[in-house]
Amino acid sequence: MEVMKVATDAILKVKDAELKAKEIIEKANQEIALLKEETREKIKKFQKDAIETAIKDAEILKTKYKTEGEAIASPIFKEAEQKVLAIKDVKEDKLESVIELIVERIVNSNGNS
Repeated sequence: MEVMKVATDAILKVKDAELKAKEIIEKANQEIALLKEETREKIKKFQKDAIETAIKDAEILKTKYKTEGEAIASPIFKEAEQKVLAIKDVKEDKLESVIELIVERIVNSNGNS
């Protein structure tokens, strides 16, 4: 009978160990699932933050290069405006004398003088 009791105790201890192992495995699987979900959320947040940062950086660069472009273009536009105004300010009598010279050269070059 003593042998039966020892064998029964051993079987009970093995069963108990198996149950504890099963609980440990289930707990580990739950922790793994939780860690996977947390990792997914962290990745989503990281991606969102990276996109927001990239958009902000792009806006900063856009503003910077727009300002630089305007600084470069401004003197060119001013110079062009001054040249346009200078052309508009040419008096009519000067224009007429230039036109007469052009017509005279065209006529003289064709031999109809």
